[in-house]
Amino acid sequence: MEGALDALSPLQHHEDPSVRCAAAGVLVNVCGAGSAGEAATAAARALRHAAHTRDVPAAALLTRALWNAQAHRPLDPAQAQQTTAALSVFIDDDTMFTACEASKIGERRASDPQLSRLHHVKFDVDNNNYQDEMKDLCHEPNLAVKAYSVEEDLHLDHYDDDDGERYSGEDLGFEEGEIEEC
Repeated sequence: MEGALDALSPLQHHEDPSVRCAAAGVLVNVCGAGSAGEAATAAARALRHAAHTRDVPAAALLTRALWNAQAHRPLDPAQAQQTTAALSVFIDDDTMFTACEASKIGERRASDPQLSRLHHVKFDVDNNNYQDEMKDLCHEPNLAVKAYSVEEDLHLDHYDDDDGERYSGEDLGFEEGEIEEC
């Protein structure tokens, strides 16, 4: 990887959009692999340029790269501010956020211009990527959680609790049901 990030810079300013997207794709992978420091800086810089030129496909990939980077460690405040400013350029452009959210829906790809009219994107603002690190910094109350089976027609011995909810006494695990705070 030594020197690779420096070699990407000219490719991010290339006249061919497929070259810019390929360079952004490299940053998605590098940031996802945990090389978040310099790669995040390069992605933030490239996102600023993509916003300036309104290059939606590259900006979507660079946004994903920054998302991958911050999953490993928080962006520094300057990068976060630059990223926010760059993304604000695209705030009314549904194609940007659709490309970030949906890589493929059925037989339609995120690059399909019709997709943005058919797909509404919902972003999760409660990011808990640093949950383990944050437990040392602040006190969180313990929450009781119930897991309900998603399969209604399970033929298990079940009982109704005081609220009319069915339970089997068997621990199904969260991966098999929805969680609900008590």
